[in-house]
Amino acid sequence: MQRRSLILFVLFNILISLGVALGVIWYMNSRSPAAAPAQLITVEIRITNTPDLSATVPVRIITATPQPGAIQNTPAEVAILPTDLLTDTGNNLGTPLPTIDAQALEQSAALAETATALPAFCIPHVLKEGDTPFGVAEIYQADPFRLLEVNGLDENTSAFLQVGDVLIVPLDGCPLGLPVTAAPTETPTEEGQTPTPSFTPPPTAESATNTPTITTQPTITLAPTAANAVIRIVEVLNVSDVTAEAVTIRNTGQITNIANWTLSDDDGNTYTFAEQRLFTNAQITLYARIGTNSPVALYWGRDQAVFEPGDVITLRDAAGAVQATYRIPG
Repeated sequence: MQRRSLILFVLFNILISLGVALGVIWYMNSRSPAAAPAQLITVEIRITNTPDLSATVPVRIITATPQPGAIQNTPAEVAILPTDLLTDTGNNLGTPLPTIDAQALEQSAALAETATALPAFCIPHVLKEGDTPFGVAEIYQADPFRLLEVNGLDENTSAFLQVGDVLIVPLDGCPLGLPVTAAPTETPTEEGQTPTPSFTPPPTAESATNTPTITTQPTITLAPTAANAVIRIVEVLNVSDVTAEAVTIRNTGQITNIANWTLSDDDGNTYTFAEQRLFTNAQITLYARIGTNSPVALYWGRDQAVFEPGDVITLRDAAGAVQATYRIPG
């Protein structure tokens, strides 16, 4: 009897414990947020070779530079690829050529004129933040020491370059900075009016008894130039045409500053040069018309032509010494 009562007591305690445990579990579950039921999503994938008509087609733009010394009027979105850009040169296949900053050319008319007027294989480069002469030479694969020479710089003066300054980069074939070949010069004559003898025609049979006479005609001679003159007047183009009349000057010696030099003719027309450095073998062109000055092109600012055939043009330095003279044919 006692054993039976003990078994019932144990079973009763088990039932009570189970009830308490279930109650605690239910209470805890009721306070927790219900978990979202898992959903199975099926995605259909179709593999096709037909391109998506609404997709943006990737476009690769290749920008190339025209030959140095020539500017192509090509829109910024389209570039002409040089035919030799992908030419195999041995160990280097398809090496891009150095380029001129097209955006800089569009923003600066003077820089565009500079690039046009420079000799072939000589290109301008506008200095940007962090640029150095040796770094610029490395970009264009040029000789850094020749770059310094062409721009009249050395390792000390190059430290004073500023952002926005223009350096001339001499590529292979650029004539700037090359050794100068001495050109034959004319022996100057004395300044003033020099009589030129002229002989009259021989007498005819009818006037055999007449004595031949000698007459003189005054001619204008060129002024003597300085013994150390290195600047030459090369030519005068399109005389009497104000839209294209121009005088070309060339430096056959070392770098020369032509500030306050003057160019004049027989009629008193005089042009005074501003601060300007002429490098070795460099030349500068002075146009008669109105325009924007650049390192290689200057403008007189006239509305009519300056010279006529037969005029004598004289180039004088800041001290007034004659450095070059030129007689216009005609």
